[in-house]
Amino acid sequence: MNEEQLKQLEATFKAAAEKVINENMKGVVDPMVEQKVKTLFDQLSLQTVVNVKNRSGISTAAKKEFAEKIKAMSEGTTTAGGFTVPEEVRAGIMRIVEDYGLVRKFATKLPMGSDTMNAPVQSSSVTIYWPGENTAGTASQPVLANVQLVAKTAVGLTAVSNELLADANISVTDYLVTIFAEALAAEEDKQGLVGTGSPFTGIVANSTVTVVNMASGDTTFAKISKEYLVDLRSNVKASVLKNGAYVMHRSVWGLVQKLNTGTGGSYIVSGANPIVVAPSGGGFGVQPAGYFDGYPVYLNDNMPTTTGVSTIFVIFGDLSALILGDREQMTIGMSDSATVATVNAFAANQKVLRVTERYALAVGLGGAFAVLKTAAS
Repeated sequence: MNEEQLKQLEATFKAAAEKVINENMKGVVDPMVEQKVKTLFDQLSLQTVVNVKNRSGISTAAKKEFAEKIKAMSEGTTTAGGFTVPEEVRAGIMRIVEDYGLVRKFATKLPMGSDTMNAPVQSSSVTIYWPGENTAGTASQPVLANVQLVAKTAVGLTAVSNELLADANISVTDYLVTIFAEALAAEEDKQGLVGTGSPFTGIVANSTVTVVNMASGDTTFAKISKEYLVDLRSNVKASVLKNGAYVMHRSVWGLVQKLNTGTGGSYIVSGANPIVVAPSGGGFGVQPAGYFDGYPVYLNDNMPTTTGVSTIFVIFGDLSALILGDREQMTIGMSDSATVATVNAFAANQKVLRVTERYALAVGLGGAFAVLKTAAS
């Protein structure tokens, strides 16, 4: 068999695979199953061609070239124990992440063309002078600072039993969208809000953010007051207020809702600093749980919940002052033969789901935030 006949054989097998998919499976089965069947046909065609080629007496150089071609075609398919999750799953994950995570929803997003990027931010503006008659004005310039973004790769692995995937009353793709979207959104929020430098430093740990210290003796979250919440607003730039919001754990919000006016023990649901509780359904994801003095209150499970001395537990500010650099959005894969923590998915009748994302996070303007901290003693 010569080279031309070999190419014809390969084309014949591929055409057969496409015909089966198009005529019998298109729109009928789950897209991932459809993809897996197609790659199985690819595997059959490639293996058959290889067997023919090994018996054909074709030159060693030609065999090497063809072997490299086979390797390239096999990446990400069932020949290596994995297949690619459909693109609509990735799109679905991005949609849920934006509906679920505060950081992804509100941060300023910048595309990154490389792993490192300097983002300019304005630290101070120009100055206006009144020089008087026949006196030259004084020049001023805005001061710009660079915030360095360094992309890191986040990886999530989950082993799921085939029985669960088969018995669940939801499609596999819907299941993947849900678990990965929530995990990715939660991790972005964790890094952006309370990250301590591994790998990103969030608002709470950022040294340029203003810290409002509670008075001596106020060492627990239960000592929070409406005055402290107002003090947070007083310690950010005035331009921040129009988009300002509070971020806290739901347990802290419970304490705020119980605050009273000191007059007859009534709660502060009216008066100078009213609390307005959002309608039923509020508090999840990017929906405000309520409003304090007209400013939305967002709840996040990554915010501190364990009370203690010298603990930051409430944020006020404009979340768009966080910068999120997108280097590479979601890449999702599934394998039925990967080994995770010494357990082989094929032997255990599992599928291993993997999601990777490359992004960077940084506080662009510390003056856009103020945080509340319990007293040291």
